[in-house]
Amino acid sequence: MIARSKKTKARMKLSDCQAKLRKARARQMNRHFEAAQTTGYNNKHWLKADGRDINSIIAESLPVLRNRCRYETRNNCWAAGAQTTLADAVVGDSLRLQVLSESKEFNKSCESKFAEWADDKKNCDMRAEQNFAEMVRMGGVIQLFDSGGSFVVLSSRPRDKHPVKLRLFMIESDRVATPFEKIYDVNVRDGIELDKYGRPIAYWISESHPGNYLKASLNKATRVPAANVIHLRRLTRPGQVRGYPLLTPALKPLAQLRDYTANVLVAADVFARLTGVLEAADEIDVTTDESYNAMDTVELETGSLLTLPSGMKMNQAKPAQPTATYDMFVAEKLKEIGRAILMPYNVISGDSSKYNYASGRLDKQIWWKFIKVYQKFLKDNICNIVFRQWLREALLIPGYIDRGGLSESAAMGVKVNWFWTGIEHVDPYKEAKAPVSYTHLRAHET
Repeated sequence: MIARSKKTKARMKLSDCQAKLRKARARQMNRHFEAAQTTGYNNKHWLKADGRDINSIIAESLPVLRNRCRYETRNNCWAAGAQTTLADAVVGDSLRLQVLSESKEFNKSCESKFAEWADDKKNCDMRAEQNFAEMVRMGGVIQLFDSGGSFVVLSSRPRDKHPVKLRLFMIESDRVATPFEKIYDVNVRDGIELDKYGRPIAYWISESHPGNYLKASLNKATRVPAANVIHLRRLTRPGQVRGYPLLTPALKPLAQLRDYTANVLVAADVFARLTGVLEAADEIDVTTDESYNAMDTVELETGSLLTLPSGMKMNQAKPAQPTATYDMFVAEKLKEIGRAILMPYNVISGDSSKYNYASGRLDKQIWWKFIKVYQKFLKDNICNIVFRQWLREALLIPGYIDRGGLSESAAMGVKVNWFWTGIEHVDPYKEAKAPVSYTHLRAHET
């Protein structure tokens, strides 16, 4: 046997590793999907792409995403405007119920009694701060926009004067978190206790917000049954437990837009303070000549004439930054940001000066479709649930609702519809002159 040195063995191992790498690269390059090939050019672009489940990805990133999205909506006018515009378009300032049963008496009585409860802040909100439409606006749109989800606890206040004791208690999504004693419980994910099918059984709600440093009971949590909690979030993958903010894909472009604007302003301010630059002739060496000091400033009086030092000439300071392309940059970034929520440029920018009637309406077709789908989401996931809970309690109160001959089971199974604040037409004259089918379409859209 020939004894091999350590260096020889190390070289052999290195060559084996290199051979394996070459084979792996060859396999990657032979893949039939070009997008699945890994090359030196695209390796860094998809370096963080992995096969983890959606819940693991959201769990590690959600707190950071929430904080950054909220920061942008507080400090970035474009983000704040997009959030308010979306909330106004989806919910608006009112929300009206329509009951569709065979009994006109029951329909009228149920609609009026629910409106009496929903429109009064003291009747529907546990904190007596918002009516039902305002709570849907905040929990269903605003919190999904910057927090990724919201939670509404169905509670009651027996001592209130109103016959229906149902109250809605809205809480921050930060308060739903896994308590310390449940960290190693595989059935509890991000404060939500699940059964073997992934359905929520209960929610663990902290007694106070984790960011409230004045409270001493930060780690105490209450287990609330899932039947008493409405969890609003947009699902993108099967088995997803928590949602992430709608603003997430637009976070980076928003930060770039804010930084770029600040840098342009700083550059413009710096060059606005410079009247000119003194340039020395070639025969003058400012490093050895004591009469000339580099970077010295010369004060100028308004309306005065200046005699330049010997051998000097004056040049105007010209800013070398792209102020001419600033509008183009902002417009392109706003288009990119708007795609995250299907918001067209003239809506997110508030500027339709470059649009004609046809192009403006065409761009809003996708936006109106998105609003319609969003409203359907809110109907199914909060409006109908709250109404059924209210109706179940209201039917137990003798004489509170005129049933109109309907049985309790028939009354509980009625179909309902919800009417939101309509979208005003751009040109009322054209709407009035439009064909009947077009007018019906507009009414359906709004």
